[in-house]
Amino acid sequence: MMNRDIFAEYFEIIESTEMFSKLALSNNAETFLRIMKSVDDVLLFKDEISANPDLAEHVTSRIEALVGIETDPEVLHLYDHAIAVYLFILSESNVEEFLRAWEKVKEKRLTNLWWAYGVGSYIYKGAIQAPIATTEKNYDVDLRDEFNLTDEVEIKIEKGSATEDEGRYRDPGESYA
Repeated sequence: MMNRDIFAEYFEIIESTEMFSKLALSNNAETFLRIMKSVDDVLLFKDEISANPDLAEHVTSRIEALVGIETDPEVLHLYDHAIAVYLFILSESNVEEFLRAWEKVKEKRLTNLWWAYGVGSYIYKGAIQAPIATTEKNYDVDLRDEFNLTDEVEIKIEKGSATEDEGRYRDPGESYA
């Protein structure tokens, strides 16, 4: 059974600038998860929570505490990466607790939680091999609703891009006729 000191150690490691530096190399949720899965401390903590699922609520409490910290909405949240890691750990160890934590993160509607929203949405949609994929619920997520986006986005099809009607890539010099 994990004691409080070990929890504190894992929290400190995951919330460190060193962990942030490792994960900062990512350019999308899939890469973020791949890098995260290569970090021994993340995997050890995930294994500890998997072995003791009743401890998962402590991770959710930590997520709640971190999203409750007042930060500048124009700057990346100081613990954005850590919240994303905790969501991953919960998704792999206790699906119900992941869903509770994910709801807590979305409730806050913080504009500076980039990785937490990206990774959380990715997991929620079942894009990785998480236990969520075996549940009966529909986990389709419309990010426009989640982030309260109402502005219309104009999509332009330019020369050298895939066209909607043909759905294939055209070389930049190729004719559209």
